[in-house]
Amino acid sequence: MHAPSSTSRPRRVLIANGTYESAYPLARTLVDSGAQVHIAHSDRAGDVAVSRLITAAHQVPAPRPTAEHLMAEGTDPLSDRFADAMLDLARRIGAEAVIPTGDSEVVALASHRKAFEDAGILVTAPTLRTARTMMDKYLAVTAAAAAGVPTPRTARIDDLAGLRAFAADEGYPLVFKKRVSSGSRGIRVIRSADRLDQAYEDFAGSPAMAQEYVPGEREPSINAIRDAAGGFRLVVSLRKQRYINTSVSTSIRIVPALPETEAVLSFLNAVDAVGFAAVQVREHPVTGEHMFIESNTRWGANSRMLLPLLRRQGYRAVDDFLAAWAGQGPYEGPTHRPEDGAAVSPVEDLLALESFARHRLTVGRRGGPTVAWSTVARAYWESYGRAKPLVTDYLFASALSDPRAAATTFRRALQERRREDLSFLPLGELTARY
Repeated sequence: MHAPSSTSRPRRVLIANGTYESAYPLARTLVDSGAQVHIAHSDRAGDVAVSRLITAAHQVPAPRPTAEHLMAEGTDPLSDRFADAMLDLARRIGAEAVIPTGDSEVVALASHRKAFEDAGILVTAPTLRTARTMMDKYLAVTAAAAAGVPTPRTARIDDLAGLRAFAADEGYPLVFKKRVSSGSRGIRVIRSADRLDQAYEDFAGSPAMAQEYVPGEREPSINAIRDAAGGFRLVVSLRKQRYINTSVSTSIRIVPALPETEAVLSFLNAVDAVGFAAVQVREHPVTGEHMFIESNTRWGANSRMLLPLLRRQGYRAVDDFLAAWAGQGPYEGPTHRPEDGAAVSPVEDLLALESFARHRLTVGRRGGPTVAWSTVARAYWESYGRAKPLVTDYLFASALSDPRAAATTFRRALQERRREDLSFLPLGELTARY
């Protein structure tokens, strides 16, 4: 078993944002190591609050929208009822560590982290400067390019004239993005000039950027746990073979390091990322380069499969994650660099199959390209028949041991799927063979 170089494990942990995808595996891992876990949630994110694993659940105000903190002028933090409530709650329950699991929670705590430090409470949120650089897509792609990571041609867009000028230089298709967004909700692929003005109107009032369109569906990620002093405790490359929606994959595979890994680690050093960080890239189908898409400074939805997969390999990722934040000196231990392993989430995979069927029908009606059912069948055979993966599905497992949490999450998943814009649903590496 991998033994991290760390301080003692916290005995009481407060997780902010109770969405199932990342909060539940974190809670289960912490409880297995002997910690008491409390959940702070708002009405929009209470899935894990009903879990039998949780010592107590506490409702708090929702944080400000992510963009308000990231785009605020000056260095003074914005007031935020969520951050104030979290500090009061952490003091009241005696929490030794606070872990945010959503973008809004990360930036709210990042902007108020000094108050937690003054209270002697470890909060796993970066400085606001780091959060701004990593979560503002324009600042992130600029920093990534400076670190040597391949990036698509990018321009900041301040008005419609700027978007028109970029289109005139770049041609079509092109990508138009909000600088702060998640889950593909702030992205438009503009394929012709007659869609340009409408796309701009869709994002009116939001800071935006335009990028070269990079074709292809392979979007691997480079994930790392970085120590506050600059040492890397974990570096792992993941490929995501299928998705249940635009941001949650149902089948992942650990693969050998991508060629751009060292450049990505240089980027994480440059922005002073601490704890868990993920950099998503897109593989260009012609050049083979992995082009930077975005970066995140928190555990994401894939952690529900990645954490148990790493644990099976003998690596205590959550222990090292907390040690990376709490460590006083440079980390001098070995970097864990797994190069193989796979995990699937079968119940969610069935929902992914239904999503794919709806997507295929919708695209087919519009005359767009579709993927044959034989290809889909082969992709599922590759995952279940040949890969012999770790089957890790919290919906399935908790249906027996934690049924209220499973039912709550399943209900929310169905609600999200009814709202899903199928025209932007990524198929993942559905056609890939391994």
